[in-house]
Amino acid sequence: MARAVADRLGFEYVSTDKLGRHPGRPWAKPGREVPAHVAEHYRSHGSAELVDALLEH
Repeated sequence: MARAVADRLGFEYVSTDKLGRHPGRPWAKPGREVPAHVAEHYRSHGSAELVDALLEH
């Protein structure tokens, strides 16, 4: 959908995945566990704290 909107408006479409990568994605991929420090970060903060940290970033 984003590509269609960009085309219609005459803009170049760029996936947000190509704009910046997050080094500590909190979900596991097959064959790759969530790093312990990432799991601890999400376990030790409430949702409001996580959103605040995201907005500060």
